[in-house]
Amino acid sequence: MHKKINEDMDDIDEDDEVIIFLDEIIRYRMIPRRTNWRYRYLALNQQEVAAVSSIQLSISELTDFFLVLVLLVNQLLTVLHSSTRRNADQNVPLRQQMAPVIRFYSRLLAFCYLRLDNLILEEQELVGITRGEWEAAVAREADTPPRNRSIEALSEGDAHRLTRFRKEQLQVLMVHWRIPAQVVTARNRYVFTGEEMLIVCLTRLATGWSWTQLSKDVFGGNPRRWSPLFHWFVDFLFVNFYHKISGRSIEMWLDQLDEFKQAILNRLAQPAHPIEQELFNLDGHPERAQYVLHCDPEHWRIFGFLDDTNVRSCPLGSGPVGPGEGAGRPRRAMAYEIQRAFYRLVLIIYCFVIISIFCCLTITFFLLF
Repeated sequence: MHKKINEDMDDIDEDDEVIIFLDEIIRYRMIPRRTNWRYRYLALNQQEVAAVSSIQLSISELTDFFLVLVLLVNQLLTVLHSSTRRNADQNVPLRQQMAPVIRFYSRLLAFCYLRLDNLILEEQELVGITRGEWEAAVAREADTPPRNRSIEALSEGDAHRLTRFRKEQLQVLMVHWRIPAQVVTARNRYVFTGEEMLIVCLTRLATGWSWTQLSKDVFGGNPRRWSPLFHWFVDFLFVNFYHKISGRSIEMWLDQLDEFKQAILNRLAQPAHPIEQELFNLDGHPERAQYVLHCDPEHWRIFGFLDDTNVRSCPLGSGPVGPGEGAGRPRRAMAYEIQRAFYRLVLIIYCFVIISIFCCLTITFFLLF
């Protein structure tokens, strides 16, 4: 019986050791541009960066305040000890007056220590990566085998979904674009097949997905190899075909302008998309999804739109919101309020430190005199 209990206790101890081993923090999360491309999903987002900055600033200010309190208490104890050694009988009232002061500062030191410990734990929970999380991330981001890199390997549905072309159209593009059978990038000397280059680059243009997402979900392999290939593809088309469209990029579409105009009018006369309706409902303005425009084609002069590049910005609280990824999402409402709240917090922390030191000195003065 005792032997079985001891064996069960040994199993529990081994499980605890495994949990402690996996919960050990071995890495720390950084901002995206300082994070390896494979593990960028682990990087801190804008709100987390603001939270970490606020916590670190609080830790710094609280540490300074803690050191000031330690020096102040040490000085008070030194003065009291030296006065007591000179004449113990005459300094009894002084010791009685100093006792509540020392107790007050001792409790304040204990409070600061506990608050500092909580801030450090909060920072570690926010930026720390445990051994278990890191091992799961390494297993998740391992290179997958190549796939979907030839026209024959694509199904008809995947070809149209990824490249916006059918398989026979891709074969025609291979001929008319004079795509070589083998491509070697100039800088890195990576070797690709012509079909591989065409499919990958057209998918990048059609979907706008990142190279990491394309490698992970569609093509496999190392995503760092695609960027030089895409540059080679753009340069190849520019050198061979730019002279055919130079100076007549609008003229080429004159025959289709009426079709473009009618397509825009048809879209404006339709109700809002379900994604737009959801965003308007979340913003508290569902009536904006009911706007429907009916325009006279004879007086309509707009035939196209300019789609700007959706680039993430660095200010706190900025950036697009909404489900999914890509362009078309609205900016975060009242983003400037988030920035104002962050910098107001910095000012409040500085004011808190100054007021705390002033209050400590004032309390000491009234208790002593």
